[in-house]
Amino acid sequence: VWDDSESLLQHTISVNPNSFGAMYLLAKTRIAAGDFAAAEPLLDRALELEPHYPLAHDALASVLLHTGRVEQAVQQLQMYVDSGLKDTPSQRKDLSTDRTVLGLYYLKNHDRAKAAVEFQEALRLQPGDASIQALLAQAQSASTQP
Repeated sequence: VWDDSESLLQHTISVNPNSFGAMYLLAKTRIAAGDFAAAEPLLDRALELEPHYPLAHDALASVLLHTGRVEQAVQQLQMYVDSGLKDTPSQRKDLSTDRTVLGLYYLKNHDRAKAAVEFQEALRLQPGDASIQALLAQAQSASTQP
């Protein structure tokens, strides 16, 4: 009998160090506890085992953002959004949020065209979202100014 899920996941990893699921789930518990330093190597290993698992890229982006590594986080977010994961309303909302974050990053770095593309994709996933519409208008108006 295990005291908690974290103990079970740690045991699973000790018995099977190639358990993608245990690595990913343990990383998620560490993220939830705010222990980003412990989550990062678990996510790195999980992505070595399953490099195309989009939610692991999203989780790693969160860790990188929380530890101030914005450029690396953007790369992970891009891998996540490029996966096209959007099977449920919740996933579409999450993906729309990540696309909006990418758009804001590009807008901040004066890449209006890339920002507009990200905001358009976010709107495609969450049609009618007024805040995303406003950001898209800002990106488009700024890109037409000299």
